[in-house]
Amino acid sequence: MIRFKLALLGFLVSSACSVAYVPQSLPIPGDGSVQASRSEQAAFELDIKPLTRDVIVSANAVPWQRQAIILDSRAAEGTSLINEATARAERLPPSGSVPTYRLGVGDQLALSFQRQATNSSGVPRAQLDSLTLVVLEDGTIFAADFGSIDVQGKTLATVRGLITDRLMTSSGGGIAGMTILPRPPSDDRPVYQIGVGDVLTITQDLPKFLGDGSVGQELNTRPIVVKSGGSITLLGAGEVNIEGLTVREAADALSSALLRNGLSPDIELSVTANNSKPVRVVGDIPEVGRLIPVTDAPVRLTDIMASLGLRIQEDIDYLIRIQRDGIEYGISQRELFEVSRDERIYVHPDDLIIIEAGVRAPEFAVDIVGFNSQSVAVTGSPGQSALEIPITSDPLNLVDAIRAAGFGVDRQTDAVARIIRGGIEYRVSVRRALLEEPGREIFLQPDDHIILEPVVFKQQKIMITGAGTTPRLIDINQIERPTLSDAVFSSGALGDEVSDLKQVFLLRLNDPTKNEIVAYFLDLSDPAGLILANSMQLRPNDIIFISDQPITQFTIVVNQITEALRSGLGLGALLGLL
Repeated sequence: MIRFKLALLGFLVSSACSVAYVPQSLPIPGDGSVQASRSEQAAFELDIKPLTRDVIVSANAVPWQRQAIILDSRAAEGTSLINEATARAERLPPSGSVPTYRLGVGDQLALSFQRQATNSSGVPRAQLDSLTLVVLEDGTIFAADFGSIDVQGKTLATVRGLITDRLMTSSGGGIAGMTILPRPPSDDRPVYQIGVGDVLTITQDLPKFLGDGSVGQELNTRPIVVKSGGSITLLGAGEVNIEGLTVREAADALSSALLRNGLSPDIELSVTANNSKPVRVVGDIPEVGRLIPVTDAPVRLTDIMASLGLRIQEDIDYLIRIQRDGIEYGISQRELFEVSRDERIYVHPDDLIIIEAGVRAPEFAVDIVGFNSQSVAVTGSPGQSALEIPITSDPLNLVDAIRAAGFGVDRQTDAVARIIRGGIEYRVSVRRALLEEPGREIFLQPDDHIILEPVVFKQQKIMITGAGTTPRLIDINQIERPTLSDAVFSSGALGDEVSDLKQVFLLRLNDPTKNEIVAYFLDLSDPAGLILANSMQLRPNDIIFISDQPITQFTIVVNQITEALRSGLGLGALLGLL
């Protein structure tokens, strides 16, 4: 009888709740069932912290952790969870210079050149010829004007040079191979070194007896020749060796010698004639060989060509070969005067310059008009066919390839671009490439395969429970960053009489590896608490708990008694049951 009365009282108390609690258990085959006891559950340490501004600043600094869902054949569910940083981790391809397009089989070239022809009346006129050349299977192009040329893997600039050589050879100009020689270094200003036979001009102060018997100084300028041993005779200082020295070094050596002999070290030195290392010019020039002295004042190659009277002509060009220190350089006269606007090509002492005249190759232009040999493949959603993007003379950036595939992300989503290149896989975050670091240049190479895989994030939620609210989950996201006040106001708990707004708790498990829960405590009955709640940001898996009013349980029992009386049981009958 007593057990029945207690059960009835339990019913009256529990029925005040809109949802009755039904104990759950796991059915175990046999005579009974096994239920987990509280002693078997994990024990958590609770760290209660009243919410203050300093506490809020520290709590809001906790990183927003997201988990990504990845396919995992080792997991029972076929998927696993990894943190966002791991899911978006990058392995960038090697960085380098901007790639230059190299020709391949199937590419098309447009060749046009202008030549002089004579009509039936014998009048010369310009004739324009145009051809379309296709790179054949063996990597060559063919034209009747120059035959077959291997262009496989070569740049357009190299192909222009090869065509120039062939056209010059076919024209009989005799300067084929001009493009094979390296061009002379530009802005390579020579440093003159004094040698045997050079004529120097020396200006120095010498002692002079004045009319009153005193000794003064007289400025003396005279030429002096470097002797066979490399020395000169300096008045008042004797023999000084200056062979192999620059003009500045020689002046310092002479000043030191004068100073050692008690004379004024002030001296000026210049090279008047270069007899030790003159520049020799031979070849198709008006004179049979010329020696051009080069002093400490640099001489440009254009100055020498002008001094020889070799001017640019319509149908004649010159190959200028320079032999220097065992290396031979080459440049045409026309190219020399074109680059001289921006660059200076100097001659060096002891250079040998060989000038060869030849008929100029016809003016021509060649460009790539069909890029058919190289491409990259971009694969997006599963089941979608790969998009082939041709590689052209304009370098293809990864961002351009992603946009061409119509793939996009926003601040809350991301994808990984997997670049398969030569059996090696590189990984790039699409969000970082498109939104966060759009200026980063990642150039693609022929035969790259780009696979775009979306990063699927687990839905992020918080729980709100306790008095005045039905336990429920609320979706949150990193962009909106909801606050404690957002969740409490949306729950309706503030207007419920059973809620104890003096005891609002925000439970947070900062470190999943430790059984430590931080319980942030806030009194929302104070209006100032609302300001704090509006500043406290939520994080995924937070739990908001609102306590009951202390009088709540008494009110529930009274309500049950009232309902029993209204139902007709009567006070005596109710007391009899109790």
